[in-house]
Amino acid sequence: MEEQKGIIKMSNKSSTIITNYGTIVNNNYYGNNTENRTTTDNDTLYVIDNDELSKFEKHKNYALSIQQILYDYYKAIGKHTKAENIRTCGNFLLFRQYKNPEQTNKLMLANFCKHPLCPLCSWRKSLKNAKITHKTLKIVEKEEFLYLLTLTISNVNPITKRIIRDLYQNSKKFLDKRYYSKSYLSQFEITYNPEREDYHPHIHLLFSSPMEHDTSENAIRKNNELWGGYYNQKYQITDIRPVEDVEKASFELCKYLCKSPAISTTEAITGIISPTTNLRQFNYAGLMREARAEAKEICTEEEELEIYNLSQYEYIEQIYSWITGQGYKKANNKI
Repeated sequence: MEEQKGIIKMSNKSSTIITNYGTIVNNNYYGNNTENRTTTDNDTLYVIDNDELSKFEKHKNYALSIQQILYDYYKAIGKHTKAENIRTCGNFLLFRQYKNPEQTNKLMLANFCKHPLCPLCSWRKSLKNAKITHKTLKIVEKEEFLYLLTLTISNVNPITKRIIRDLYQNSKKFLDKRYYSKSYLSQFEITYNPEREDYHPHIHLLFSSPMEHDTSENAIRKNNELWGGYYNQKYQITDIRPVEDVEKASFELCKYLCKSPAISTTEAITGIISPTTNLRQFNYAGLMREARAEAKEICTEEEELEIYNLSQYEYIEQIYSWITGQGYKKANNKI
């Protein structure tokens, strides 16, 4: 049994999930009569906003083929619990709709596998990271200039842990030597070329500096030559631009590890499972690290305040089960 923040108790050996809100057995929901829980016939009128539910359906549909590949991979090597968690990822969503003036909808419970290559889990993680990163950049931009730097290397196959490690290490050296900066947020990303059957690893660094830097084509050419020197080549492609919109930059930085639809074949997926296992996709240093810690505290306080304010209202709960070919459909509530 695993308990998370006093809210969820899950058993990986069965299909039973016990929560403060009720019990889910084989995707059937049995609700608890809590203090603010409404149990009238009006529950049948509960409808989640279609746009909100469609976002989950979009990413769940995209995730199906990749989840199957991951399931087969982990089952073949004997990691049956992990395989099953991936196979059933996103099979149910428990929403709560509060009876406040805004009729706030909140996702209270779901069975996410949290695998870094799962599109559904990556999407949700990217939204959370983007929110924190946005607040981080709002803090830093008051003191320093912000720039988004992209460093790439030639396509490779296979991709290895050493290639990824060298990319991280060389990017830090380059940033320090070229821009004298040790304050950054970095994000590793991979795309795949199905025609050449190779991978394109690259890294985004959103760094801060007390001084303005040249971002002209001439400056980029110099960057290409300097960056190429780390790989004994005449040049490697780079890009640098000033950050003018911190919100847009936040979403640009907080992408998925593998966002390309081309990474959906068995060969492409299995080729990156091992080198990306335990990979820390996001890294922080210097002023950015300090600002991010402050931003996380702000986000936590905002979430706690929202929960407190919503606790004053009654609410209705509804679980949606995933049905292949049909999407998310209401499950039968048994109160």
